[in-house]
Amino acid sequence: MDESGTPLLSVTQTRDGVWSVNERGPGRVAIAYFPTKWGALKHAVRTARARRRCRVAVLQRRREWFKPHGRPYQVLWWLEVGRLPTVAEAAQRLEMLDERGPTPEAFTFRAVFPEPGTLAA
Repeated sequence: MDESGTPLLSVTQTRDGVWSVNERGPGRVAIAYFPTKWGALKHAVRTARARRRCRVAVLQRRREWFKPHGRPYQVLWWLEVGRLPTVAEAAQRLEMLDERGPTPEAFTFRAVFPEPGTLAA
């Protein structure tokens, strides 16, 4: 919804198909017609696949744009429910990971440690 409460996307089914109206701002409207609900679903799936292909293509070429620097650039760790980490804590955990490698206090997606208080699988 925009500020006035008008929906930005509406889909209406008629006897002969499905109309999709996407209001893109004052004086700008995108309209799509699909003869059936199945046509609307197929269009949504094709759109999602096309977007995914674009993201995958960009990620596959990331090494052309970024030089590896040999140090970790992301870190994972477990938090208590309801507690938000600080940037300083994240920097400290990243440094810990760089110095010691993956540990229960700072790890990566490749070396995940179980949540504290649970048994390892």
